Amino acid sequence: MSNLRDRVENKTEIALKSGDALYFESQNELFNFEGVDFQLTICPALLKKPTNPPPGVSEETIDNRVKRQRNQSSDSTSQKDVFAPPYNENLFVQQVGDSHVLLVGHLPTLGLSSSLRHETDFVPQTSPLMPSDLVLARNIILEYKKTGQSLLSFFNCGEKSGASQPHKHIQFVPLSDPLPIEKLANGVQMENESNFFSLEKLPFANFGVKLSTLLNAPTEEDVECELANRFMTLLDAQADTYRRLDQAPPSPPFSYNVLMTHDHLFIIPRSKESVSIEAANGLEGWNKSLNSLDYAGLMLLRRPEEKLGISNPLDILLQASFPRVSLPEPVYQVDTQVLD
Repeated sequence: MSNLRDRVENKTEIALKSGDALYFESQNELFNFEGVDFQLTICPALLKKPTNPPPGVSEETIDNRVKRQRNQSSDSTSQKDVFAPPYNENLFVQQVGDSHVLLVGHLPTLGLSSSLRHETDFVPQTSPLMPSDLVLARNIILEYKKTGQSLLSFFNCGEKSGASQPHKHIQFVPLSDPLPIEKLANGVQMENESNFFSLEKLPFANFGVKLSTLLNAPTEEDVECELANRFMTLLDAQADTYRRLDQAPPSPPFSYNVLMTHDHLFIIPRSKESVSIEAANGLEGWNKSLNSLDYAGLMLLRRPEEKLGISNPLDILLQASFPRVSLPEPVYQVDTQVLD
């Protein structure tokens, strides 16, 4: 994947000129609430953004709909699975591995938004990440890091995660500033990187692991195994949280957001896809869909006035997730001989 960043940026320029990708003017503002940073991106064009069918449908419904869409001949991307081959050449970057392709996103609102997608078969967005998904996402992050550019990789899994497309895909966004959730995680000291941690400043259930020792793994197979083990540690913590809730636990398949950076991997369990924002100072209330970016601390707004409705962003995020509970230490321990 050498020169990957150059290829993605060149393809993005082609896609923007052809109109296959859209760039929307936006402005960013930093906002601190109770010691937690948020980056607010205000993008008025989102008021006119076409919406996809809501993700709150069953896998069978999604599967049947996509099969129908593949059989329909239409020029409208809203009536077909745009992630199934043949791909739009203005969006296609390259094949990655045996079963994934890298595409430029249609709506790079926060900058470049590339997606790693399954090519061979339709895999629903409700499917969890596999070890191969994790390794490929991390390799893309590492390739960009060589050029001095940090990336956030994120995955919206499940009907309540804020996923906008039914076809399984992992997305990437370049970071010009430190990621808010990672700024909190950088202050966490761990003697054993295989153990998960929870950020105490966040009122909602959140689980993270550090990834820095993966750089010492001698082979890609070791990286894949260790990365999968750490991801399973986070999934176990999520399942343990459900068992300890005062409220009734959710029914599977579970919804959650996954965030990966060069140094950390996070999971945030989700209880619902959107929250109702109350009216404030003459502004009508609205429903805000929440996805991985919101829980990373990057919140999209459609107009400046909407800032009035999110004076307490932590409470908004809590409403669509689960409260933090006390969990025991995980059983899994890292194989330090592999990573020394």
